[in-house]
Amino acid sequence: MAITGFWPIKDNISRVIDYAVNPEKTIAPEDMTDDLKKVLRYTSDPGKTDKLMYVSALNCPWQQAYEWMTATKKRYGKLGGNTCYHGFQSFYGKEVTPEEAHALGMETARRMWGDEYEVLVTTHLNTKNVHNHFVVNSVSFRTGRKYENHKKDHQRLREVSDELCREHGLYVIENPRSHGLSFAEWRAHKEGQLTMKDMLDLDMRECIDRAVDVRDFYRLMREIGYTVDYRCKYPSFLPPGGKRPLRLKKDGRSMTEDDIEEMLWDSFERQTEILVPKSEKPFVPYQKQHGFRALVLSWMYVLGWIGKGKKIAYRVNREEVRKLKRYIRQHDLLEKYGIDYEDQLDAHTAMRSKEYGELETRREALRKEQRRKKEPIPEIAELTKRMRFVRRELRICEDIKADIPKMRAAFEDVPMIEGKPLYYEEER
Repeated sequence: MAITGFWPIKDNISRVIDYAVNPEKTIAPEDMTDDLKKVLRYTSDPGKTDKLMYVSALNCPWQQAYEWMTATKKRYGKLGGNTCYHGFQSFYGKEVTPEEAHALGMETARRMWGDEYEVLVTTHLNTKNVHNHFVVNSVSFRTGRKYENHKKDHQRLREVSDELCREHGLYVIENPRSHGLSFAEWRAHKEGQLTMKDMLDLDMRECIDRAVDVRDFYRLMREIGYTVDYRCKYPSFLPPGGKRPLRLKKDGRSMTEDDIEEMLWDSFERQTEILVPKSEKPFVPYQKQHGFRALVLSWMYVLGWIGKGKKIAYRVNREEVRKLKRYIRQHDLLEKYGIDYEDQLDAHTAMRSKEYGELETRREALRKEQRRKKEPIPEIAELTKRMRFVRRELRICEDIKADIPKMRAAFEDVPMIEGKPLYYEEER
């Protein structure tokens, strides 16, 4: 099984080539020595390179890939725009050996670009999945034509890779997604957070279970803060706090109204009740504590982030769910300094503000002395580090003062934010 990716590069080719041929990534771990300089000298020997580094090229020597690609651009007078293209081909786990992966990468490059473009192919061994990198010149050495990078080229790269996997008896993903996760989505999932798309999917499924028909579904989505546009083939939903509308997805494809209606009929738990604001106070699990610390803990419980073995009892507006790290930082600071009341928070803020001013004055004096003596003073770096810590605590204190009124409102009889219910009754 192999997954592929491909994107344009606008800066210098040498940066991409340096990354692709990095010895720490392309040399087998068992061939690495303690002295990296010895390794580099060893790999520069043409008679030994192929034994260690998984680096090859098509239509140019890999050691001079940058010079040859640049010469092609100059020959045809096409130095602007995209300088090259960077692609990858990643194999699952130990499915292939480094030698097999490199051979498959070379054959993939040959079928894709071998007739017209200079291509550098490297195999990286520094992750749990062996993967190839392709650096493709943006200008053809044969015709001078610039590579146009159409969507069909991405599809062709995947088809060629799958074709080679089938030929070599490797597993192939049938009906793959059209594209992978963005970096922001990948990082959010890695940190255990929800993205806007995740929250849209959760809200969509909850409203599907409660809607009578498609129009009722749209109404329920509007009730919880979405802006709905169903005038086109694929309805779109702008989440609360979102910057752009999103489409509903099912099995990797955008959903139409017919798909929504089909999901309504398939839902056995569909109800006719609408979401209504709770009128009574929600359960507070930390009654033994008082003040800010208890308030922040209770708020995190309402968000569903704490409470071992408990189900989420309330669903809060989705902007709040995305602020997990903010509330964790607030709780850690309050717990660290035992702050429970506003006068304590003000005193801590004043103390940190005074400390920051003193540190800034001291650092400025040392900087003047450093300029006069023209010698580095290590204490400046230590002061800067301490100032960064103090500045972060001051920002957290400001966030606490801004958020406390909202948290208190959550435990009033009819909690509202900007005229909208803060949370809704959750049926589980």
